[in-house]
Order: sequence, then C-alpha cells, then structure tokens
Amino acid sequence: MSADLTISPIAPLSGFASGAFPRNQTATASEPAATSPPATPIYTNPDIHIDPATNLVVMEFRNSAGAVQDQFPSPQLLAAYRQGSLTQPGSTD
Repeated sequence: MSADLTISPIAPLSGFASGAFPRNQTATASEPAATSPPATPIYTNPDIHIDPATNLVVMEFRNSAGAVQDQFPSPQLLAAYRQGSLTQPGSTD
C-alpha cells in the first residue's frame, strides 16, 4: 500500500453562491412578532469526562432537566477503583 495520498479539488456546488437563496423577510406590522421560547439550559447527552482520581473515562446520561440518570462506570465501581480494590484496565500489576 502506497503512503502517497492525493486529494483533488472539486468544483463548488451550484446553488450555494451568495444570494442564490432568498433571505427570510422580516415580520410586517400585520404579522405578530414570533416569541422565542424561554431559555432552557442545553445538556450534552451523554456527557463524557475523565475522573481525575482514577484516570478513567466516565459517561453520564442526563434527563431533560440535566440530572444524571445513568453513569458508566457506576459510582460504586469508581469508588472501588479509588480505594484500590480493583485494578485499572490496561494495568499489568
């Protein structure tokens, strides 16, 4: 297998040039202004971070209110790693 990689440029897609699509018109006096929904916090689902005590990746699944509903590894499993009663994955001890 050759290590050489060649990427050739392609022509721009038609219809995406500036001004190709009509812009939204602003509301007129006869139309009521649209109200935006109340601002709610946005949560990434799942939330992935590294537990600093164990250096393990923790994945948390949240509900619409942002509360953690499920977590992998579980809090109990993380506690066991922190106490040293479990060997971390990839360790040769």
